[in-house]
Amino acid sequence: MSQPLISAHRGGPEGIHRPNSLEAIQAAVELGVDLVEFDVRRAPDGSLAIAHDSLLPRPGAEQAPSLRSALEAIQGSRTIAHVDIKETGDEVAIAGLCEQYLGTDGFFVTTTEDESVRVLRTSMPHLSVALSLGKLPAIPALLAELFPAGRIARCSPTMLAVNHRLARAGLLRWAHDRGLRVLAWTVNSPGLIQWASEERRLWAFTTDRPRYALALRGQQNLPLPS
Repeated sequence: MSQPLISAHRGGPEGIHRPNSLEAIQAAVELGVDLVEFDVRRAPDGSLAIAHDSLLPRPGAEQAPSLRSALEAIQGSRTIAHVDIKETGDEVAIAGLCEQYLGTDGFFVTTTEDESVRVLRTSMPHLSVALSLGKLPAIPALLAELFPAGRIARCSPTMLAVNHRLARAGLLRWAHDRGLRVLAWTVNSPGLIQWASEERRLWAFTTDRPRYALALRGQQNLPLPS
């Protein structure tokens, strides 16, 4: 098996660019990462924008880049868009715009919401959609994160995006045994990046340090992902 793909978290700014900025996304593409991750939600003006947190108007706040501008920055490159949907209700609109710019194989979606996975798998069954696990919810919901078989059966994701702690605690092995691809997040320390780079059961991992991860992969002198 080839090595895991490397996803630049929020563009992988590495202290150079603002997270989820157009500059960070452009830099990640120029760096040659396999995947570039960014967060998408609906802006107050009705447009689709790149932002992790709520976009309620705040004095002095920088305007969030549009989803279209991020897709244009990726379009034509070898980098695949890793689109993390932060809210319910706009799943089909977001995925439709991504497919328009990048094609079916040029992006995939991650979300913590079972309903968002279900909507996309029902409306656009040809797309890759990951259920994200490991947000450390309140105790009543924690078992559904640690033992997600029921959730997976109900919403039918094509893969999982898993907190690295859960992945190493046994969820990676569980998913691999059931034929589910796994992306681990967010892998930042040198030791964790080493682990993720060498863990052949992983399909990909997200990191704020894509330069380090790419350099480490180059030193290992192993086959690169196709």
